[in-house]
Amino acid sequence: MPKLIKTKKLGEIADIKSGSTPSRSQHDRYFKDGTIPWVKTMDLNNGFIYKTDELITKVAIEETSCSVLPAGTVLVAMYGGFNQIGRTGLLKVDAAVNQAISAIRLDEKLALPEYILQYLNGKIDYWKKFAASSRKDPNITRNDVCDFPVILPSLEEQKKTAEILATWDEAIALTERAIEAKQSLRTALLGKLLSFEESFQTKIGDISQVKSGSTPLRGNYELYFKDGTIPWIKTMDLNNGFIDKTDELITDAAIRETACSVFPRDTVLVAMYGGFNQIGRTGLLKIDAAVNQAISAIQVDKSVVLPKYLLQYLNAKVDYWKRFAASSRKDPNITRRDVCDFPIEVPSLLEQKKIVDVLETSDDEIGILHQYYACLQRQKRGLMQKLLTGEWRVAVQEAA
Repeated sequence: MPKLIKTKKLGEIADIKSGSTPSRSQHDRYFKDGTIPWVKTMDLNNGFIYKTDELITKVAIEETSCSVLPAGTVLVAMYGGFNQIGRTGLLKVDAAVNQAISAIRLDEKLALPEYILQYLNGKIDYWKKFAASSRKDPNITRNDVCDFPVILPSLEEQKKTAEILATWDEAIALTERAIEAKQSLRTALLGKLLSFEESFQTKIGDISQVKSGSTPLRGNYELYFKDGTIPWIKTMDLNNGFIDKTDELITDAAIRETACSVFPRDTVLVAMYGGFNQIGRTGLLKIDAAVNQAISAIQVDKSVVLPKYLLQYLNAKVDYWKRFAASSRKDPNITRRDVCDFPIEVPSLLEQKKIVDVLETSDDEIGILHQYYACLQRQKRGLMQKLLTGEWRVAVQEAA
């Protein structure tokens, strides 16, 4: 029968302290030609840490409050933005850390670093709720880390639990690398496919009707939105792929009484504004739908350009919009006129179809990997919920 498990606070099983940042004004003395890894919040990867973006010098250790922590130290971010709080790492090399990080040096007769790393990763929401509810600026303190409760089974059970979860971590990491490799291959493929021997260059406006959408007055919600049946697309609905549903629907009255109009399937959409990271986002309608005023709706002449080809071409040229928007206006945006003037290489319809087929096959492969990746993450979350609460216990060899 498994031994009873107990709950301890981190401060009862570890020496916990924060790091420091050497003065940047002494860069040549404290950073230049540094040899000692120095961990910042952004170096934390919720896994093992073998290297850091920055190195500090031995002089920085001697003259500042920085100190070198041994491999096996568990790290947790105390601040640096709401999405950074609770990020973790486990040192696999000796390193110093900055003041935004708590360094947890465990009594390894009571707790294993690999187990505590997994336990902290499984309790990230604890930090989020704590930081959000207790302070104006989201952060946690060293005392909060010291008071963090940990369920501790035997060392052997900790070891096996960490090994089980690490198996999923490895599978997740392998899948991430596979996705990156496929995406790099697709980028290289795209460059070759869009280098044409025979094509002609034109502008989108010369081969399409380009229109903008509209937003019905929200003050007339009952008339224009309630019980709506017509899909209505906002910038955030654009997914750089096919669109077959939307977050919001509008009514027939909105079409009759406002500047909204319904665009047919195979209309290509491109975001004109809504934030710098939204500009140039695209979509291809697989349903009839209306769009808001931040979107250009492109209805192409299908005897010249395939909608799927235009979608892929626009996705390949997203940096065109970024540079254009950044350099030409105070507020990043593009206009309907800019969309009309967008230059496009147009090969034969047959070649367009072949290009689309190749890229869609690549997209399908990447999509399958993303689904597998999400499945692995769900499985790991489920395992963590069971194993780290003691609901499931792993079998271990009991000492005689």
